[in-house]
Amino acid sequence: MGDVMADMHFDPWLTATGAALANACAEIFAALPAPEITPGRKPRADATQRRKVCLQSLVANLAAFIFIPDLHRALSVPLSGEKRSRYDCTNFGPKLLSRVLKGLQATGLAGIVPGKAKQHRTSVLPTAHFAGLLARHGVTLRDVARLAGGETVLLRSKDPDEASATLREYADTSETFTMRREMDAINEAINSADIRLGGKPVPPTHLVRMFQGDFRHHGRMYRGFWQSLPKTERYLLSINGEAVADLDFSAMFLQLAYLREGVEMPCGDPYAVPGLHGCRGAVKKLISSLLARNGGAFRLPPGIKQDLPDGWTMKRFEKEARLKHPVIAGLFGKGLSLEFMFTESRILVAVLLGLAAKGIVGLPMHDGLMVAASHKGTAADMMQKISFEILGKALPVAEKTIA
Repeated sequence: MGDVMADMHFDPWLTATGAALANACAEIFAALPAPEITPGRKPRADATQRRKVCLQSLVANLAAFIFIPDLHRALSVPLSGEKRSRYDCTNFGPKLLSRVLKGLQATGLAGIVPGKAKQHRTSVLPTAHFAGLLARHGVTLRDVARLAGGETVLLRSKDPDEASATLREYADTSETFTMRREMDAINEAINSADIRLGGKPVPPTHLVRMFQGDFRHHGRMYRGFWQSLPKTERYLLSINGEAVADLDFSAMFLQLAYLREGVEMPCGDPYAVPGLHGCRGAVKKLISSLLARNGGAFRLPPGIKQDLPDGWTMKRFEKEARLKHPVIAGLFGKGLSLEFMFTESRILVAVLLGLAAKGIVGLPMHDGLMVAASHKGTAADMMQKISFEILGKALPVAEKTIA
């Protein structure tokens, strides 16, 4: 989230629904290199149909990528040949997906950057030729639909590296069934609303909850396109014709840390550290880092040094942070961020469901949400009500300025 563009996650359940995109897919399919088969034999009808389904999904994903420009760096496509699991689409597998991708590359419709094991997935970018073909057929986002299906409760390994963490199989319980029903309700509410970016429709949404290690750590919601939208472009969002209001829980992790110690957080700006006036964003990230780390803090996180005055090191910052927040200093280095994310996600899921019951759509942003501006008062009340029910304290809610 934030101002750094992320990759768009390939959704195998996206497909071509409108005639314009279906016609474009037919033209592309005819141009793809024919698969190798035994001389004298005809292609199997079922194999041909799977290729068409796979192509439609790829083209629908690339069309969605094109129609919300400058929001994602590339389309990230998993091509691992690992054993099939609950997370995979049964319509086609990674081998067929790889072959169709190579066909798009051979016809000049897509550029591919191959993935690297435990580092990053294969990245795909549509070419100008592909964009021109869609334009010639009059394709719009209304031609893209999403088939029913796709797991919404994801469990990753404990590996903290986003690129190399793997999805794990798990046995369903009453808890996972409940979480899945909740996510279905949230996705249904979002997809039933008229959400636009710059006045244009957006692709179907399929939010997921991402857990790490077990179902008591992490749990944040991902894959909403608005989560990658730079702050300076959130004014382009609208819900049912209204501009949005951006609400969040103030100093969420610090609030949870103080609650863990059974103490009220002091008044005033919790991120006002002496000597770091004007560096509030960096201070916020550094305090989060202290709560996330397991063990001592020896070096600054990547990308932070340039945002601090000369002479500031991680050791110096930790000393000042302990003076600023002595009550919770004992929690630094205890690796609590995933537990805090879980609590935060429980609250946000309940808030979204509470709003949906009132006919109000919320777009989750990890520690907050965006709603149509006319509903911001109701949303803020709901956020405080739910946080009180879960934590025993109504957390403060602030409205962020939308440029």
